[in-house]
Amino acid sequence: KTSTDQGDEETVVSICADIIETIRSTADTSSMLHLCGFSTAGSLIQLGDSCNVSDRDINALVDVLHPDGGKTGDKDALKRARRTLKRRPRVKVQQMTSVIHAFLRGGDHFHSVFDGAYASAFVIPGICHIDSHVRQVATEAVAAALKVLPNQRPIVNSVIRMLSP
Repeated sequence: KTSTDQGDEETVVSICADIIETIRSTADTSSMLHLCGFSTAGSLIQLGDSCNVSDRDINALVDVLHPDGGKTGDKDALKRARRTLKRRPRVKVQQMTSVIHAFLRGGDHFHSVFDGAYASAFVIPGICHIDSHVRQVATEAVAAALKVLPNQRPIVNSVIRMLSP
């Protein structure tokens, strides 16, 4: 939820997250706008430390970046997001590219919220994806994980396990 849902003062970041969520909820699944906003959310996360973006706003941006990872909210919207990301590789590539850039440049709160989901939701599934473009971006996700995360051995083991015949 954004800060506007919590009754706090609206921020530019919360307004952006609200606009993206509104567009997504009103767009048809065949529309280019269905899962728009990945690059915007990634850019706003990158600005987090330098612009004092609140933890609540970072959480809202994580929800924008990872719409299929929500455990609460509209179940139909989550189902549509998962289906779109599975069936439309171009959208998955856009999501993964934005996630990688945010992951490389995100602040401490972003990493405390997102690091756990990064490997399990993006790296490993990306490597196993049927589309070659998604797999190519997944190799960049592996590189980002190796660069940012302190414990690299589990990442390497998981990737080797996934790539083994």
